[in-house]
Amino acid sequence: MSSLTIMMKSLQLQVILVQKEDMAETAFFLCAYEFAINNTVSPWCQLFDEEDAKVMEYVGDLTEYWKRGHGHDINFKSSCILFHDVFRRLDKAASQILSGQQDSEPLTSGNYATQTKRTFRTSHMLPYMANLVLVLYDCGDGELRVQPLLNEKTVAFPGLNGNQSAMPLFADVKERYKELLQGCDFETECRHRQLD
Repeated sequence: MSSLTIMMKSLQLQVILVQKEDMAETAFFLCAYEFAINNTVSPWCQLFDEEDAKVMEYVGDLTEYWKRGHGHDINFKSSCILFHDVFRRLDKAASQILSGQQDSEPLTSGNYATQTKRTFRTSHMLPYMANLVLVLYDCGDGELRVQPLLNEKTVAFPGLNGNQSAMPLFADVKERYKELLQGCDFETECRHRQLD
């Protein structure tokens, strides 16, 4: 018996709903959206206790991890054209940039219990109506730095360490992401994926 079926039974919902796992997800999203948008607790939220909400959040993160996150290499590469555009625009501004979150262990359906402190948490990454700003600074002597801001708060560039990761040298950012900057060959990449 799946944990979702047990959860449904514990919620005393009709047997019809027990067989439709997407109904639990729908109820959870109705609760979450109402809270996120209107800052009110929807009646749908009464169906879930805190642990249920954590499990549902993990299910969503698991789906997004494999669908749009770091689960498949192609997901990272799909943003290559946008990535090039961002760097081209910043290069043009100073003859000059970029952004991700990665866990040490991939998310799977079997490691929920060990992933409670995961970095890949979509509800924390880009909340509704989020904005990402990349600021290019000329610090003199040809030293250019880039500062990423998410919802007006400083964030660090993934993959860059140390106290300068929140405003690294532009050259260091380009070096870190050089694999993406060297080219986007969607035809080869997609054909390769179909053969696997």
